[in-house]
Amino acid sequence: CSTGGKRSSRRTASTPTRTGGASGCWAGRQVKGNGWASRFAGGAEVVHPVVRLSLWRWVYNKQLFVYPRLVRRWPQIRRFMWSGFFFEPSHAWASLAWAALLAGILWPWALPAAAPYLVFRLRQSSGTFSGLGRLARLGAHFVRDSVSVAILLAGSVRYGALLL
Repeated sequence: CSTGGKRSSRRTASTPTRTGGASGCWAGRQVKGNGWASRFAGGAEVVHPVVRLSLWRWVYNKQLFVYPRLVRRWPQIRRFMWSGFFFEPSHAWASLAWAALLAGILWPWALPAAAPYLVFRLRQSSGTFSGLGRLARLGAHFVRDSVSVAILLAGSVRYGALLL
C-alpha cells in the first residue's frame, strides 16, 4: 500500500485489537482520516495465505459481525456495499428468498419471489460441480448466505448500523 501526502505526519493508525478480521479496513480508514492520500503502486504485492477451511468455518464467518461497526464509524463506505445495505449481492437475494419463503406460508403466490436467488447462484460457474451437484451447491450456499445475513443482522443490532 502506498500513501502520499502528509510527509511530516508520523502518526500511525490505531487499530483496535478486536476488530474481528477487518483490521486492514480499519487501519486504512484511520490513515485516510489522518489526511493521507491514496496512490496507485503498480509494483505492490499483497500476499494472503491460503488456508483450508473446515465446513463450519466456511458456513460461519464470524468476521462479518464487525462490518456494521465499520459502516457506523465510516458511513461513506456504504457506497462500496451492494445497494448500500448488503455486504454481497448474494445476501440481498438470500434475504429476498427468505422473505418469499416466509410470506409463502400465508400467500403461496409469493414463492416465485425466491427465484432471483436461484438464478443468481445457478448462473455462477463451478469448477467442481456439474449436473445435480450444482443443486447441492445451491443448498450449501443458501445455508451459508443465510448464516452470513444472520451474523450481519446481529452485528447491525449491536452497532446500530444496518448492513446485511
